[in-house]
Amino acid sequence: MKKEIEKKYLEFMKNNKIDMNKERILQLADAIENQSIWLSTEKVNFNIYEWFIEDECGTFACIAGSAVILFNPEKAKIWKNDKCFHSWSKEAQNLLGLGSTTKDYLFTPYLIPHYSVGDIDKNVVAKVLRNLAKTGKVEWEKFLPVKLTNDMPIGAKVTYLKKILKIFTKNKKLIP
Repeated sequence: MKKEIEKKYLEFMKNNKIDMNKERILQLADAIENQSIWLSTEKVNFNIYEWFIEDECGTFACIAGSAVILFNPEKAKIWKNDKCFHSWSKEAQNLLGLGSTTKDYLFTPYLIPHYSVGDIDKNVVAKVLRNLAKTGKVEWEKFLPVKLTNDMPIGAKVTYLKKILKIFTKNKKLIP
């Protein structure tokens, strides 16, 4: 049964291959990290919570908003007042060549349990994007500290403790 499921999965992946645009993903990582995204004459700062917003503090955009501004600024100018995240995220998905699941994990990390969105800054995002370009995977957990909580499932607690032990033992494998 397991081999049959694996076979169907591999067949599905082969037939639904998404050509991720690694070059654009790396450009986006650099632009977010260096705060070098501009829309006309406005500098756009990174903010994981907002796809695009202008206020008295400046102009801000999340990962999807930053991608649209960077790679399709004409559409971003038109959409400036659009409060529908789905149009921004769908456009960014297309611009970066992401599959639907990858898009969801990348653009909505605050939905992942046991991580604090407050820990997501431009540097973490740049690392996640570079890792995505290298591995094809969105792996927030590699770059965010896990918050150990009482409601955390036992498996997640074990993974968390293994991660902590690995850090303290300088990557020596103590636990099989």
